[in-house]
Amino acid sequence: MSFENGKVTFSYKDYKTGAICKSLTLDATEFIRRFLQHILPCGFYKIRYFGILALCNLGAKMQTCFNLIAKSSYLPVLEGLNAMEVWQIVSGKDLCDCPICKVGKMRTILTVRPVILKPG
Repeated sequence: MSFENGKVTFSYKDYKTGAICKSLTLDATEFIRRFLQHILPCGFYKIRYFGILALCNLGAKMQTCFNLIAKSSYLPVLEGLNAMEVWQIVSGKDLCDCPICKVGKMRTILTVRPVILKPG
């Protein structure tokens, strides 16, 4: 890697051509812009490196996950229920209970639908 006259030259592996090492020269501002795209905001993680999504687990453990998903049991009890009813069955908590007094019941007064903007 070198920096001369506002230009940065660095080497990289080009996986499109069989992982051959190549060098590239960019303006310093463009190099910094591209480099900063790899820095995640605070609190974010690159999940591809952790758990079952890690590269070392791509073979055996991912295949096990796919097999388990294929064998998962279907819960007909939840069919046709809305999200609040499913939440109540799964968690045992009622979303309509008042979060402050824990005695009263909240009720829906207005449902705001998402607005889909068309380009142009």
